[in-house]
Amino acid sequence: MKRVLLLVLLTVGLLLPAMGGNTPPHRAVTLEVPTPFNSATLSPRKEPVPTPLQGFIKQTKARQEAAAALYQREVKQLTAEAEALPLLSDYAAIHEVEPEAVLLAARVAMLEGGFQEDSARAVLSVIYNRCMAPRFGGGVTDIAREVFRKGQFSVIGHKHFDTLEVPDKMLDWAWDVFLNGNTSLPDNVLFFCAQRMGKGWGNRKYYKNIGGNLFFYGSTQ
Repeated sequence: MKRVLLLVLLTVGLLLPAMGGNTPPHRAVTLEVPTPFNSATLSPRKEPVPTPLQGFIKQTKARQEAAAALYQREVKQLTAEAEALPLLSDYAAIHEVEPEAVLLAARVAMLEGGFQEDSARAVLSVIYNRCMAPRFGGGVTDIAREVFRKGQFSVIGHKHFDTLEVPDKMLDWAWDVFLNGNTSLPDNVLFFCAQRMGKGWGNRKYYKNIGGNLFFYGSTQ
């Protein structure tokens, strides 16, 4: 009888959990629902960070532009300075214009043309033109050769020619003619004589009377 009762109790104990009488509570599960998409909540888009190579290229370009601008400013400044300088004459381009030679030309101009600028410059211009006329002297020559050319300027026989003092203004005119090329006659005016000899001086073509001297054309080539 006791065995039967024990068997019944065991059977009832096994069946109770299956029937749910003392079932332990289930653990709650929380599901995470994704937040709906909202563009307003997005952070601003960041600009890409330049690479070292891109930074180097940008710096190089800036330096090149700065160098080009500096070069243009320097060229402009040098051009302005060059334009402000007096132009060198054709004579000065092939000869060194020496003070001794300029003094020779100034003495001839003073003795032949006097102290007036127009007449003195005209004589200086004849000397200049002769130096630069290949046909006249058999080639381009210099001041000394033309001043002392035989039979041309009789004033070189003046007893004080070698020691004659010349006014500063006469020297300035001579420098201006031979250094800067500021002559007062056409290139092919190569001769002059005293007014008393008249315009019919041989077969030379007359140009102009300047300061009591008559000037004539000649062949330059």
